[in-house]
Amino acid sequence: MAEFNIVPENSVLSAMFTNRSTMDKIFFKKREYLMAKGQELKAQRQKNGLSQTQVARHLNVTRQTISSWERGRTLPDSNSLQKLSELYHEEGTTEAVAPVARIDNRQTDEGLLLLMCALVSLIIMPLGLIAAPILIKRNKASNRYYRLIYLISIVSLLTNLLILAAIIADRFNWGITSYH
Repeated sequence: MAEFNIVPENSVLSAMFTNRSTMDKIFFKKREYLMAKGQELKAQRQKNGLSQTQVARHLNVTRQTISSWERGRTLPDSNSLQKLSELYHEEGTTEAVAPVARIDNRQTDEGLLLLMCALVSLIIMPLGLIAAPILIKRNKASNRYYRLIYLISIVSLLTNLLILAAIIADRFNWGITSYH
């Protein structure tokens, strides 16, 4: 019986299939690293006698985020790492994160800055159409005013769209009835 090959030997696909074992090794190494870090986070939380909900409240994130970190699906960002090291009283972790924390402390709270931009975009007409989507994309759950920034940005976007519609309607005399 003749052998049937779907993928030609000198094609890009054949190169992908031959390198698959290398790709799998990289994937599993990354997965092992994430799992190990997640186990460390879980061990520290349990050592301090805290629940996922308590840690989530302290970090201003959801409990599912903490679960995701502990299961090795994702890793915390630098702000969350700093807060975790303070919560768990880990000197080694704090020193490892200290350069990042100094950079974050030099910058004012990004949440406050985003909130100010959202308020300004609410007042200034064309700015809201441009700034609101950027602010929504830039906003993170670790920001202090996370929900308020979303709310003001959405209100700003809708208000600016309404003002733009009114300007266009006025320009083209839509909806105006005149008696001569």
